[in-house]
Amino acid sequence: MAAKNLAMELASRALSLFPRFNRWASSAVRTGGLEGLSLRQFAVLAALRRDIHSPSDIAARLMVTPAVVTGLLARLERQGYVRREVAADDRRRHSLHLTDAGLKICHAVQQRLARELGAQFAGATAAELAELGRAFDRMDGVLAELEQALAAKPAGKSPRPRKSGAASAKPRTRGPAAARKPPRRAS
Repeated sequence: MAAKNLAMELASRALSLFPRFNRWASSAVRTGGLEGLSLRQFAVLAALRRDIHSPSDIAARLMVTPAVVTGLLARLERQGYVRREVAADDRRRHSLHLTDAGLKICHAVQQRLARELGAQFAGATAAELAELGRAFDRMDGVLAELEQALAAKPAGKSPRPRKSGAASAKPRTRGPAAARKPPRRAS
């Protein structure tokens, strides 16, 4: 039972680190003089660098809506980092590609973030770094398994939470009769 409790504690710690890491990376990208690039835009460039070339695949990878990806791609295209090409087999689809400038900025962001984070690890011993490497390998495997499990689940809409007190209220309908009645005036 102790191992299960330790696993839960470590999972909670990991979950608390992710938002902090995301805030740091967002700020580092935004303030790094990197041509107004956002962390999400960098994530799109990194996905393209890993050979994910369709907008819908990028949306799934980033866990955002296709509309979000469309906006990100439009900005990246205006900045000259991405180019869209009509797919040869289906003119309705586009294939996305990094431009030379996009590859260059993607590499620059990756290097900047790695350099800053690496500087923080510099004070660790070789044994600590090896242990950290093993932990990262394990976390990478865990996240890959979680992503696979998520991808295997059928997509469906989750119900929207109701506001308190709204559960018993009847929804108002606007049929033809309701449209003809003038609104009530307060007396």
